[in-house]
Amino acid sequence: MVHFYTELYNVVMMRLGFSVVLYKLLKKTFFVGVLLCALCNVSAHRALAQTSHIQSVPAPQAYGAWTKVCSLPPGTPNMQCEVVQNVHTQNRHDITLRVTFYKLPKDQGALMRVFVPIRVELRPGVGLKIDDKNMGRVEYRRCLGDNCVAEAVLKKDILQLFFKGKMATYFIFTTPEQAVGGIIDLKGLSDAYATLPT
Repeated sequence: MVHFYTELYNVVMMRLGFSVVLYKLLKKTFFVGVLLCALCNVSAHRALAQTSHIQSVPAPQAYGAWTKVCSLPPGTPNMQCEVVQNVHTQNRHDITLRVTFYKLPKDQGALMRVFVPIRVELRPGVGLKIDDKNMGRVEYRRCLGDNCVAEAVLKKDILQLFFKGKMATYFIFTTPEQAVGGIIDLKGLSDAYATLPT
């Protein structure tokens, strides 16, 4: 009889012990599941936010010879837009120039940038003519990666020369004595620039 009660006690305790272990296991699993759901939810919201930012950037738009391009740089809430044209130089088709115009805030004018390959003479800068009018030279500011950048802030009177002109010729120096020119078509620049946000 004593043996029977001992066996019964052992069975009950084993079942209770199993239940306690099962309860603890389920409890841990539940909290891990809740934590995983919360992390997935945060990740999904971030992905949706990034997708909405990507979708809000408009596709490039053509205005004559120019293209309006917008981007949303990482870490900034404001979209940045500029008008762009790429052209090969006349005597050296292996050299490509990229000219961009960016509208500065508060009517400060336009920032014009000229991107050229890194293998150029920096001291002479970039020569510039609008139609037959010599506009002087634009200084290089920096070199990044495979390109060097010359830039200048253009006031309204100079900007109007671009808007009213037919073509602009940019001269870069491959040696101190030799310059090659790239002809930029100014058709559509005024219309494209007018669409830029400030």
